[in-house]
Amino acid sequence: MKKPGRNSKREIASRNSKAINREEFKSDITRTPQTSDMQADTLNAILRETLDNYALLVTRAVRSCRNALRFNTQVKEAKGKRRAAERKWKKTGLHVHREIFISARNRFNSVVCSVKRQHYLSKLSSAGTCRYM
Repeated sequence: MKKPGRNSKREIASRNSKAINREEFKSDITRTPQTSDMQADTLNAILRETLDNYALLVTRAVRSCRNALRFNTQVKEAKGKRRAAERKWKKTGLHVHREIFISARNRFNSVVCSVKRQHYLSKLSSAGTCRYM
């Protein structure tokens, strides 16, 4: 049985705008006939056609994943502190900064364990019986 919202795909369209030769693109745009009574959709079509000559529109399917319910602001904050402490330790190489990193890592691990425990306990208590788990 497939759960709703899991592995749903959506289309993303993008262009490689870094590969465009700006001077040629600018000259092509200035060569297009421009009149004052030109409608916006006509201008949009001309610009899109010119842009397609330089950077094609590429579409691809991307799977969207659900957010973990147990990932909250408390975990995010502890993770940020752990990463900052690790960067500081890697940058300086000092033993003091390593100790700070280890304490931040242990704090992060304890926060993750407690949040996971609370999440699964609430799931178990709301299920009632084993049949609904």
